[in-house]
Amino acid sequence: MPGRKAASGNRALSAAIVIQLGGVAAAVISLFLVDSLFTLGDSLLGVASGVGMGAGLWAYYQGITRSSASVVSPATAACAAVLPFIYSLIRGAEMSTLVVAAAVVAFVGVAIATVENTTSDAWLTGLGWGLLSGLCYGIGLSVLVDVGSASGVWPVVTQRGSAAMILAAIALINRAEVLPPEGFRTLGAAAGCLAGISSILFLLGLQVDGPSAVVGRSMFPIFSIGVGHWFFAESVGRREMVGVVVALAGIAGAISGTS
Repeated sequence: MPGRKAASGNRALSAAIVIQLGGVAAAVISLFLVDSLFTLGDSLLGVASGVGMGAGLWAYYQGITRSSASVVSPATAACAAVLPFIYSLIRGAEMSTLVVAAAVVAFVGVAIATVENTTSDAWLTGLGWGLLSGLCYGIGLSVLVDVGSASGVWPVVTQRGSAAMILAAIALINRAEVLPPEGFRTLGAAAGCLAGISSILFLLGLQVDGPSAVVGRSMFPIFSIGVGHWFFAESVGRREMVGVVVALAGIAGAISGTS
């Protein structure tokens, strides 16, 4: 919710920068809480992930400010979830038939909950931004699959730092505001801290059970729907609720299949 408010109006890019800076702060603090060994290789993987995540975040907020979360989320969710899952398979992750089937159910649930049956200009615009966002997110998340456990949360520090620099460069090139108005900076920083914690938990989850972590990470559009409904007055119908139930059932199956 803080990220949505900070990115409202024409502040999507500047809000995304503040969010990344908040993520850096959360990651740096976590260095004192999680055993982390700096390694150049894993830190560079974090940089590469940050480029994808930064571009994905910017595209996501561009989409929801021009359309709505229920339009942008389907494409974002599909790419951001399926690409890392496929990459995990390619990298040789061990998955039972139950886990794969449950993951498919979860992805289908996300699609049911978020796809809109319309061809309006706003829908097409949101779909385009969502596809771009999902592709960037998918690449950024896939990179983290190869991070070693010894590096702890250092890759998150470099991830969020590189994302902030990429977004700041985009803002400077386009002569846009690098930071949102002062009243929205606190919101952006709060959203960034939460995003940083999310990245830390995802990275730690990958080290325990990569497939389950990837499937769980794909649920963020479900929460976006809830935020849009409760705080931004976006409508949620029966179809969306069915999709939420299916998605949650899928993720529960994926997790139970690896336990």
